[in-house]
Amino acid sequence: MAAELMKQTLSLCEHKGIEGEEIFCATSLESMVDFCTAKLGGKGKALSTEVNGKESTPSQKYKIELVRKFGATKSVVCHSQNYAYAVFYCHISVGIRSYAVSLEGEDGTKVKSVAVCHTDTSKWDPKHLAFQLLKITPGTVPVCHFLPEDHVLWVPYN
Repeated sequence: MAAELMKQTLSLCEHKGIEGEEIFCATSLESMVDFCTAKLGGKGKALSTEVNGKESTPSQKYKIELVRKFGATKSVVCHSQNYAYAVFYCHISVGIRSYAVSLEGEDGTKVKSVAVCHTDTSKWDPKHLAFQLLKITPGTVPVCHFLPEDHVLWVPYN
């Protein structure tokens, strides 16, 4: 199973990405920082989802308390991958809006989450899971999602 997961990571890192997207697989935190800050003009701020007061994030309904949009139109998202050591699949896409979102779970769990919206999905694979789950087609509406705790959103920092 571990070998299959690592094979999937290698395949993802060798993928060219869609038109207008730049991909980089960081094999250390230092290489992730270097790539992201370079792409953001030398200064970048790293953000990730934080869950307060719980060891694991329970599956439950959450209420949105506050949404703050980041003004930058350029951001880098790095997704933690399954591998024998730290690997982050980082990508810069066109047409991304990013947000900080405060949530509260039914049990009182407080979450400071990071969310991204892909405003242009016209070049995405029509078989992408998001289209199946949302019952939409490429290029019709933005696709938004929260980032898990071990993923990182980089935004320009002045």
